[in-house]
Amino acid sequence: AEETWRRATSAVVDTVVAGGRAAFPPALREMHFHGVPWGAQALGQLLRALRGHPMHQLSFVRASLEGEHMELLARELPYLRNITSLRIANNTCPLSRKHCLTLGGAVQAWQRLFLAAAAGAWAVSREAAAQAWDRPSGVVELGGGRVAGDAGVWALAGAVPDGAPHGAKVVDLSSNFMDDSAGEAVEWALRCKTVRVVSIRDNGITPRSAGVVASAAAGRRVLIDARGCGLLPLLPTTAAGLGARRPLLLFLLPHEAPPRDIPGLVCVTAEEGGVTVSGP
Repeated sequence: AEETWRRATSAVVDTVVAGGRAAFPPALREMHFHGVPWGAQALGQLLRALRGHPMHQLSFVRASLEGEHMELLARELPYLRNITSLRIANNTCPLSRKHCLTLGGAVQAWQRLFLAAAAGAWAVSREAAAQAWDRPSGVVELGGGRVAGDAGVWALAGAVPDGAPHGAKVVDLSSNFMDDSAGEAVEWALRCKTVRVVSIRDNGITPRSAGVVASAAAGRRVLIDARGCGLLPLLPTTAAGLGARRPLLLFLLPHEAPPRDIPGLVCVTAEEGGVTVSGP
């Protein structure tokens, strides 16, 4: 059954690609490929055939898109002048940091990139990042799964390379299913020099990512809300750049606070009775 399905879907793709631009009626505005096993050559032909076509939306769901497919999409996006929405959902292959940054950087001003498992995922674009900023409060609200997963964070860093909107005070990136991208999330937010608080609360983290957090935030007048991340145990091996002149300020849960002071680390914990600050 699986082999029959693959042959059938491959035949559909071959028909579309072989037909070139003639295969797409002028009235066609959306094209959704679900579970199609793309070859790089076929995908390249499809994208080139779409140049100049008035189609608005292109969607790949449960596709096996790998690095070369992502590079193809990044190269072709600027030429797809009528495509306003590109969705890659539930991809069966992991998307690398390099390729997500590249694809995010290729998103044009008129385009939105949906790059996550969730069907209604937040759009990666400069406009979307600006709209997430509530100017009166100074908060950029990107938490709660809006930038879902490592792929979404890396694509955001590529699409908006200068960081959070200028003038923002707080960037909320909590509960976004991050692991290896948490460091890049902090680094991205702090490219905006007015930011004073970055929340990566309730995300995962890796040793590499913890090192990026330390190098990005140490010595800055900024508080990193790392509650529920498991960041602290990973810091001793990554905190070589910390010290009296480059302290790192962390907001932690009471049970996460270190039992003794760690040089260069200032920990803030909050309980019902008030706020506790420990460290130099």
